Amino acid sequence: MPPLETFPLLSPAEFKTICHGFVALQQNLLSTSQSLKQQIWSLKEKKLPWGQDSVIYLSLSKLARHWPAGRPSEAESEVEGEGEGEGEAEHDITEDDPESLPPLRRLPNDPILIAVEYNILYSPTFRVPVLWFSQPPQGVVAVEGKLTLGDHPVTGEISWFVHPCQTREAMEVWRGTEVETDTEWGRYLAVWLELVGRAAGLDGRGVGGKE
Repeated sequence: MPPLETFPLLSPAEFKTICHGFVALQQNLLSTSQSLKQQIWSLKEKKLPWGQDSVIYLSLSKLARHWPAGRPSEAESEVEGEGEGEGEAEHDITEDDPESLPPLRRLPNDPILIAVEYNILYSPTFRVPVLWFSQPPQGVVAVEGKLTLGDHPVTGEISWFVHPCQTREAMEVWRGTEVETDTEWGRYLAVWLELVGRAAGLDGRGVGGKE
C-alpha cells in the first residue's frame, strides 16, 4: 500500500485504512502478547442521523479502578494492617471452626471497578485521530490543550477527549519510518495510541508490538 500522502495528517480514507490495519495488527500480536488481550479494539461503523456518510471508528471497553474519597495512604494502611494483625493474634481463632472466622466484607477503602468506553474517531478539523472516553483517570481535571470535555461525535453525549492540537507535532518525529509507510498494519495508530493513551488511563502495552 502507498505511504500516507500528507503525513502526519490523514485523509478520511487513510484513517479508515489504518483502522482496518490496526485491527489486523492486533490479531497478529494476540498469539504473543497476553497483555494485549485486555485491550482489544473493535472496528465499528455507524450511520448518523444528521449526516449522509457512515462514521468509521474504533471502540474499546475496559474496567478501571477508582478509589473512594478519603482513602488512607499506603503508610497508614500498613500501620492499620499491623494493628489488625496484632489484634487477631490475641484471639484463639482456628480455621477448623467456621463460626470463629470473621465474615468476609468489602472494606471501605477497596477500589471500585468502573466500566470505561474508549473511542478513536477522525477529526476533520485537525485531520488526525482523537481519543474519546467516558470516564477520566481518577484525580484528572479538564485542562485546555490536554484533556477536555465536549460533545461526542457519535453519541452526542458530553465526554472526555484528548485534545488533538499537539498530535501533528508529536507524530512528526516518525516521518520516514514504517509509521508513515506501513499503512497495511496501521502502525500509525499503534504509535499514536502509545503517545496519547496514558493521559486517558491506557498504558498502550502490546498495541505497538511492545511489552
